[in-house]
Amino acid sequence: MSNNYLDPISRRRLPNYLTGLPSLSDWHQEAACAGFDTELFFPVKRGQAEAAVAICRRCPVVRRCHEHAMQLPESFGVWGGTAARERGWTHAGKRRKFEDGAEAS
Repeated sequence: MSNNYLDPISRRRLPNYLTGLPSLSDWHQEAACAGFDTELFFPVKRGQAEAAVAICRRCPVVRRCHEHAMQLPESFGVWGGTAARERGWTHAGKRRKFEDGAEAS
């Protein structure tokens, strides 16, 4: 089954494997972070996420953003008011393991 989804920039048809992903377009435009520099939401050092999390606290779509981060999953950055580490990721983008050997879910 072919799709009719076009990339708005290149105007090329998007591959089928991308069209099944949850869309950001239905909610991200309402986000409190819209218009902010994206670097703010992808901190390099531990402790730099506070400013992004503060923006998330006043966001009307914070729950949807967090659900998006958990569904894909987003292994880097602040999504839905949580840093990657809080969502179970290491600084290298790998799932954290707990002392009992289980991976974060």
